[in-house]
Amino acid sequence: MLQNHLLNFGEQVLIAPDVTGQKEWVRGEVIEVDRTNPFGIVVAARSTADNDVYFGREYAFRRTAECLQ
Repeated sequence: MLQNHLLNFGEQVLIAPDVTGQKEWVRGEVIEVDRTNPFGIVVAARSTADNDVYFGREYAFRRTAECLQ
């Protein structure tokens, strides 16, 4: 399901397991958003737990409030 809103720099997000290779969603912070990619919006987020950086399409990132409801 595509989001009907765009993520922005500095937002707190959860990063999908298929991006991180972890069993559960990982908390992170958006550090870059590329809206010029012709294949879709690409987001980079840094994990708050270990400072790893993950890249993926916007659908792999969710605002923390959305996932915790």
